[in-house]
Amino acid sequence: GECGACTVVVDGKPMNSCLMLAAEVDGATVTTVEGLAANGHLSPLQESFLDHGAAQCGFCIPGQLMAAHALLAKNESPTVEEVHEALAGNLCRCAGYEQITEAVLAAAGVEL
Repeated sequence: GECGACTVVVDGKPMNSCLMLAAEVDGATVTTVEGLAANGHLSPLQESFLDHGAAQCGFCIPGQLMAAHALLAKNESPTVEEVHEALAGNLCRCAGYEQITEAVLAAAGVEL
């Protein structure tokens, strides 16, 4: 539960999978980063991460994407502060948070 890299979305809420047992999500809807792409195409959020250089080494990106996905599912036009709050449990050691924040806001269609 330290870095957020393992974040998945369970029934619409971002959760650290490293802190959960499989039995705890029995009957729940669990979405992993693989579930964001449809028909072999990246989601708009994934495309935005690429377009904004938000993905550097790639270690944290699945968790960042899932936390951002959960945010955008409940808030289509988040503020910078709301993005920061939603991603607070996800650590990035190389890209910094500016590109990640910009990517999330761009995916939401929010102008900076």
